[in-house]
Amino acid sequence: MHTTIVYAHPWNGSFNRAILNHVADALNERGKEFFLIDLYRDGYDPTMTASELSHYKNGEASDSMVMQYQHILKETDEIIFVFPIWWHNAPAMLRGFFDKVMLKGAAYNEEGTIMRAIWDIQKTLVITTSEATTETLINDCGNPIGGTFVNATLKGLGMYNGQWLNLGHIKETTDEERESFMLRVKKAV
Repeated sequence: MHTTIVYAHPWNGSFNRAILNHVADALNERGKEFFLIDLYRDGYDPTMTASELSHYKNGEASDSMVMQYQHILKETDEIIFVFPIWWHNAPAMLRGFFDKVMLKGAAYNEEGTIMRAIWDIQKTLVITTSEATTETLINDCGNPIGGTFVNATLKGLGMYNGQWLNLGHIKETTDEERESFMLRVKKAV
């Protein structure tokens, strides 16, 4: 079983980086092999160019990194996303990852008007941090991560059994709250 971690945060000193390190340590402790897609470190360009868009409908990509990521995801049985929530959503870097990597023929096939996922990833974990509380994201913002990202986008791409863990109100959390969150992360991994 191969696990893939998709990480989207630009600063190595962030709490998200600490989460990533914790996830990697937990996987290593369990003897699980994993791939790391670190979008910022990889220098991934999330911008869809006019040239790329002209090939999009055919499921083609001119960016070699897109093809590399597709190959990794093809080998994945379990996926973990780690990212901050900015403006009540995933960062543009991660959204651009989906825009460019999730192509017809690689991530899904079309059968008439129906999209059929190619991947069959049976464990999906989404770990986020946010300045808003989790309750605010769910109740006042339309649940953009637990609802839209996990239950629509990921599920539609064949990434099932989604679990979302968020440490909300991140700037106000205590060391004890962060440690407690890390225990929840370890248990979920």
